[in-house]
Amino acid sequence: MLYFGTIEDRMDPKEMGRVRVRVFGIHSADKINDIPTSALPWAPVMNPTTSPGTSGLGEAPFLVPGSWVVVQFLDREMQSPIVMGTVHGFPNNKPNAENGFADPTGTFPRRIDESDVARRARGTNEIEKQSVGSEPADPYSAKYPYNHVFHSESGHMIEMDDTPGHERVQVYHRTGAFIEIHPDGSMVVHSGAHYNSSQKLEINVTDNAAINVGGNLNALVEGTTTLSSFGTITAETKANMYTTVEGNSYVKTFGTTDIQTQDTVNVKTSGTLDIHAAGNIKMSSKGSIDIAAGTTFKISSVGAMNLKGATVDLNKTGVTATAAGFVEYHNENETPLFKPDISENNDNDVQLVTPLHSTVEPDGSTSYSRQTASGVTVPRKDQSSSAVTSTVTPPANINSATDNVAITTTAGSVTYQNAAATRRLTLISALEQILVAAANATGLDVVIFSGGQNSTTGTVGSHRHDDGYAADIWLYKDGNRISMVNNVADASAFATAAKAAGAISIGAGSGYMGGVGMHVDISPGNTVVLASAKYWGSGGRSANAPSWLRGIMA
Repeated sequence: MLYFGTIEDRMDPKEMGRVRVRVFGIHSADKINDIPTSALPWAPVMNPTTSPGTSGLGEAPFLVPGSWVVVQFLDREMQSPIVMGTVHGFPNNKPNAENGFADPTGTFPRRIDESDVARRARGTNEIEKQSVGSEPADPYSAKYPYNHVFHSESGHMIEMDDTPGHERVQVYHRTGAFIEIHPDGSMVVHSGAHYNSSQKLEINVTDNAAINVGGNLNALVEGTTTLSSFGTITAETKANMYTTVEGNSYVKTFGTTDIQTQDTVNVKTSGTLDIHAAGNIKMSSKGSIDIAAGTTFKISSVGAMNLKGATVDLNKTGVTATAAGFVEYHNENETPLFKPDISENNDNDVQLVTPLHSTVEPDGSTSYSRQTASGVTVPRKDQSSSAVTSTVTPPANINSATDNVAITTTAGSVTYQNAAATRRLTLISALEQILVAAANATGLDVVIFSGGQNSTTGTVGSHRHDDGYAADIWLYKDGNRISMVNNVADASAFATAAKAAGAISIGAGSGYMGGVGMHVDISPGNTVVLASAKYWGSGGRSANAPSWLRGIMA
């Protein structure tokens, strides 16, 4: 005979998938005075043929307390039950943990006065998906009995919907992340803000493909990047475009190469400039053409040479040859590296950074910073009156002849080292005093390698530095420059002291100014309207700020 029963316990000590079942007509509902749940015999569960029932193969049992099941007994004493399967019900009462034939925990069934069959299988869409950007709309249009749903107790779900005209497959995570194949065969992978793959990923699209990003897009490839196309490749930006290559750069074309600009074209190199053509070379200008050489100037031709002008003067008396049109764009002791200035997220546009220098650190890594080729040596100053003093009236130019201008302190020192930098002005007095206060509080030495800039004569990069309202600094301890990554205790102590003294915004961390620089400013006080960012890290993004900096500034 077959009997109905209710599962009251699934915590099988042998982990065999067995359950304890209270059987109608065999057991009473009084589990307090008659048969407690612990006295019910363990019943094995009959598995489908897709589960071999050996060596962990096939499906794992999935039954919860409160489930209605069909039971058969294998003995006359009815002490060896076996569960043949489950039966969906239509419960009309919440479970009572004190009575039998109910879930002792009072959890299941979760709903009353409706079928136990999953709502999504019955055509009710109870999940409100959050779409991102141009993500396609939810295609759910299930009809009973075509949608086959597996729903776990925590909220995970697998759907195979066979509703005519709306066939789809979905794997859903309780957090809202999902993978779904739409009726047209397209696939959506949704994980909120991120999608990551730690293994090989291959995407094949037989038609057009589009990637829409509402914010910034960062792509990091640790190996080779190859972009191939049988058609035209177009790169377009509404702002500036920068290309930085730390090795060699090659451009090869089998057709014509055109470079057009509506403004100035600058070609600069620290080495030799070679221009070769198998055909003719033509140079023309609607204005003047100046060609000058610092040493020998040679013009030669295998064929005829023609010089034509309203006046042709050879070795004209009183004329001195000069490098006409040549602009000295960096200090002779510097090796410039030009990169996008994304150190401060105050602008939507990317700006050009001041000259950087590459420095090989003791661990073999290379950091980039603004400094002279000879390096910076900052000895710790004692608290005596022998410390160098200078009266500073900001904003003013730092003279390269009097570099290493120091400000009077009591513990750590504050020194200007920005005479050769693009931002070579001193700081506003209020910001100087903030750095002095932080140096005194921590005993760290401060080197200002990028200071203020004159907003009326031209701003380079961020407006935060206008008129001395921002500083880029290095921090030294016992003569050694500290890292914002490896010396977190010292860096965080300085940032804490700087904020306490009045600093409004601070930037630091891995990937930001080589991981060794710190930005400190009170820039919302200047004349330029700036964004309200208070902290940031790599890429000028607050999300990339180290946790210690967020904890201080947030």
